[in-house]
Amino acid sequence: MAAPRRPGDRPARPPAGTTWALPVLTVPARQQLVRVSQHRFPDPAFFGRQVLHRFDAPDASYGVCYLATSLDGCLLEVFELARDAATGRATLSVAELRVRYAALATVARPLRLAELADDGLARLGLDQRVTGGDDYDLAGAWSAAIHGHAAGVDGLFYPSRHHNGRYNVALFERARAAVTWAIWGGLGEPDPADLWVETNRALDRHAIDLIDPAGP
Repeated sequence: MAAPRRPGDRPARPPAGTTWALPVLTVPARQQLVRVSQHRFPDPAFFGRQVLHRFDAPDASYGVCYLATSLDGCLLEVFELARDAATGRATLSVAELRVRYAALATVARPLRLAELADDGLARLGLDQRVTGGDDYDLAGAWSAAIHGHAAGVDGLFYPSRHHNGRYNVALFERARAAVTWAIWGGLGEPDPADLWVETNRALDRHAIDLIDPAGP
């Protein structure tokens, strides 16, 4: 029986030391990033140390806050959706949507982020097993190595695992003051109107049907 085909190389591990070549992307001041959180966590500026998520510090020595460059990028990351094989569509209940809210993080000064996407991914010798695979120990090792790098970057810029045209940001706790926060509004609610329109646009774009079992 032939061995299954797979990449011949192992996923890259971080180089030793703190002065290796690190591609850096700059997010300009006044740019807005988006975070979706649950209403039971009213402060969107949450820098977790639970060692649960992809780029969390392996030793919990620093916090990480996860954002996206767009609302639909957040929605794709937050909701685990099963799709109908025949139609390619997924469903999301209004109740699931309404337990969450969207917040906007405005960049107060230019953010310098390690570029783990596009050209930066290739320059680091990485592939998307690090940014989108299930080996969180490996991803955490890269987070720790980049956090300790001499460049002193504010976090990581990487592609969504569900959409290679959407991007996420893992912001290190040391950059907490680099963004200011504002609550955009509750998801699944018609007010504010711009959030309602953007939510429905994102759901439609990604073939997600919003259902309300309690409705008429």
